[in-house]
Amino acid sequence: MLNNHRMLMWSVATAALGGWSAAASAGWATVVVNGAETTIQAATLPGLLSTPGNVFTNADVDAIHDELQAGGINTVGQITMMLADTARGTSLILLADGPGQPSSDPPLCLLGVEAVWEGEDTSLANLDGGGNWAVNDLGDGTQVGAGALQWRHELTYEALALTELNTNQNVMSTLYDLGMSGMNEQIFNLLTFTNGDWSVAATYAFTDNVISSTTTIIEIPAPASLALLLLYGLQPRRRRH
Repeated sequence: MLNNHRMLMWSVATAALGGWSAAASAGWATVVVNGAETTIQAATLPGLLSTPGNVFTNADVDAIHDELQAGGINTVGQITMMLADTARGTSLILLADGPGQPSSDPPLCLLGVEAVWEGEDTSLANLDGGGNWAVNDLGDGTQVGAGALQWRHELTYEALALTELNTNQNVMSTLYDLGMSGMNEQIFNLLTFTNGDWSVAATYAFTDNVISSTTTIIEIPAPASLALLLLYGLQPRRRRH
């Protein structure tokens, strides 16, 4: 992993399927990183982000890591992005590292995050490791969020979420490596949930320069399909081998 300050710009737009799909997922997203487009599909996690108020609880973060690890996804040493239909609607989730087997003196990691989106401030932050996050409304319906996620590698971990995403809502974000020891070289994982299984759809490394991105369009499930999707979310999922 490069030691110099590195930046990764990524822009995301998500689209949920308008009706029931044979695929075991609630929706889909196109993510464009450095000109390359990747499609990711969402999982239905109806119990996630159900706590009232502007909180992203430790229990929610642990539940996400448990879900991914049960599906064969390693979050340790990764910055992970996923899409899920939650108790707060279609949500874009960013995970910084994950629970592992820390050393006696785990290194401190710091990830800068900037995000721009239209609409209300529906962001949630879990800053259990000591990070910070603030959102400013520019007054024209545009929200700008900025902060830093901080954690001790494999010991503590943090997360961000943009919830209640709407049709035609765009999200653009920039990640900055402000010093992350012990993390993987191919650090940024885009996850997809297809036919009941999690997998890594694409992975990227930081570079010394900004990686240009373009946004696509977000859609959410049609109201008539939500009940079916929630019913699917209550069914047991197959573990990947």
